[in-house]
Amino acid sequence: MMIQSGGLFMIREHYHKGWSIMAIANETGFDPKTIRKYIK
Repeated sequence: MMIQSGGLFMIREHYHKGWSIMAIANETGFDPKTIRKYIK
């Protein structure tokens, strides 16, 4: 599944605020592996 640019921005914003991968995954509904992929 592709993440739209708004979702990608939100993921990166949460990550830079100090959220954990699991917290972002729980908030967005995406798999933690997907979150890791888009953070890198």
